[in-house]
Amino acid sequence: MTIREIYEQASQLQPVDRLRLAALILSDIATQPVDYSEEWTDEDLRDATLATRAHIERMLAEEEDAA
Repeated sequence: MTIREIYEQASQLQPVDRLRLAALILSDIATQPVDYSEEWTDEDLRDATLATRAHIERMLAEEEDAA
């Protein structure tokens, strides 16, 4: 069964039952360990900031050259 099929079945429930289902899902998720492997490190943030800054500076320089 796909997620879409499950959702379509759940959407046929009465609103109060949909809220109960959502509460069950959320409470189950809350008990799962958090995976921080996808979280950005300070170095990742710094690298992204520097790359963004360099890109903006190149774009501004190109605009000045075009003007």
